[in-house]
Amino acid sequence: MSATELYGLLLAVGVLAVALALGGWHWADLRRPSASGSDDEAAHRASQTTLRWAMSGVMALLAALIFVGSRTGHRVGDRPNPVFIGVWLAVSALVVLLLILAAVDWLAIRRLARRQRSEIVREGMELLKQELRARAARPSNGRVDRDLNGHDVE
Repeated sequence: MSATELYGLLLAVGVLAVALALGGWHWADLRRPSASGSDDEAAHRASQTTLRWAMSGVMALLAALIFVGSRTGHRVGDRPNPVFIGVWLAVSALVVLLLILAAVDWLAIRRLARRQRSEIVREGMELLKQELRARAARPSNGRVDRDLNGHDVE
């Protein structure tokens, strides 16, 4: 076994191990119930699960192609081997695809966080408006009683 074959095998095993670990993590995460139970989060979780399973599959395919590519000669006679070129072009394309999928995953998480943050702010504003309406509806003698910390006392 040549050094190239050995390193290719080690790299392929490493990439496959990461793909299997991520697949197991996604499977365990899928079995866990959702924290909030909102429809928005459920839809996000379903799309993320699909995307992440696809990423695990791409990584497994990447491992297989690395294994094959490390065992394919780069020359056939005195000409470049088209199989070698094709395999390594496919590996390169899969790496680019993984980067794109990772960016899509990151943007989806960011979009969900922004929606949740907006919802929290909206709920907080509604609570403040309710409190102001309740205070305005209370009868006042024109004097505000305060405790030792400076807070209004009812």
